Amino acid sequence: MPDYINIYNDLIIDKFPDKLNTREIKNFLSKKEPTHLDIIQINDFIYNSQSPIPSNQRLKCYDKKSILRILKYQKENELSNSFISLKYRLSRNTVAQWKKWFASEV
Repeated sequence: MPDYINIYNDLIIDKFPDKLNTREIKNFLSKKEPTHLDIIQINDFIYNSQSPIPSNQRLKCYDKKSILRILKYQKENELSNSFISLKYRLSRNTVAQWKKWFASEV
């Protein structure tokens, strides 16, 4: 697995030095092993990703830990599959499939 902490640290120092002292960046850089979800969230924060979903978004990958975090967030806040799919830019069908696969673990 790539060393995302060093990669994003160098990227932030070179291209976004104004964001280096933000809480989100400090939290991310302090993690020893960021999850895929952490990487996607920090990328969204850095690039202010509020634009329409590019075609490469469908190639995202989530590890089990990230999937369980998303599903627990959904359950704790009583959110619908539609809301979660918009928040994390997923398909509603993906969220529904995850709920079937990990129903016993959430």
